[in-house]
Amino acid sequence: MSVDLTHCPLPGADAPLLDPEQADAWRSTRSQLRRAWVKARSGLPLAPDDLKLPRLDRHQLLNAVHVPDDAGEYAPALEKMLRRIPDGWGRRVGCDRGWYPLIVELDRALAELDPSCTLLQVKAKWGVLRLYFESAP
Repeated sequence: MSVDLTHCPLPGADAPLLDPEQADAWRSTRSQLRRAWVKARSGLPLAPDDLKLPRLDRHQLLNAVHVPDDAGEYAPALEKMLRRIPDGWGRRVGCDRGWYPLIVELDRALAELDPSCTLLQVKAKWGVLRLYFESAP
């Protein structure tokens, strides 16, 4: 059974996709922070250059739609799902590719049950998938 959601406003309908330049800067920042964390955890001193990070537009980064690079066949469904997340929550999927089929199906089933629900966050934490949403009263 398919549900027509064209009548439901998507909070992020007009949100831009994350542009390639910002995506590269975001990937670089995450890698640099990961390296600094490993260095600090190993007891090695951090140099000032370890924490020189590229300038990122927080608002743009938070509200742009982050379709994962490895989304493949799930890209259209993930983009539609991410556009249901309101501004300020971060329109990204915080899990690996193996979860994509499940979250796409969960989102479809959730939209069938309550087309007006608002998706807030999708992530995997400690090996458990977490999907946060709220339903209109």
